[in-house]
Amino acid sequence: RTEYDCNPVSSSTEDVEITAQTEDENAKLIVNDQVYPTNKLKLKVKLIPGPNIIHVSVRAADGVQKKTYVLKIHRILKEGTDNNAYIKKITVSSVPSFLISKKSDKVHSFRSHSLNPNFDFKFIGPYTVTVPFSESSIRFRAELSDSYASLSI
Repeated sequence: RTEYDCNPVSSSTEDVEITAQTEDENAKLIVNDQVYPTNKLKLKVKLIPGPNIIHVSVRAADGVQKKTYVLKIHRILKEGTDNNAYIKKITVSSVPSFLISKKSDKVHSFRSHSLNPNFDFKFIGPYTVTVPFSESSIRFRAELSDSYASLSI
């Protein structure tokens, strides 16, 4: 095993201490592309808010063979948040073409539509929605589970 997901750390945790030792005393340690001329290391690594990936590599004495261990540490952005990337709710609505004002492009009325199956953040999809042919535009709205999260499409 070479990849490790660590438990999230508090927003007040600014760094972690990495302690590593190679099995071969002639091997070298590399942490985030910084080479250390030793086989033992105790090092503080700064954490940024959000996901952090730390690569700890061992380069064999022959200088060729290399094995990398990946540590994934999530520093919470703000205490008290859910700290997740889930969508809580999706709503779908549409506008019949005869309700769009030709002069101002103002929408007068939206009709709600249901996703099939009903939205569940644990289910990736596919989802379907049936909209009448007469609808001229569709609007999707997503409500995020964590108010500090962001959505990009």
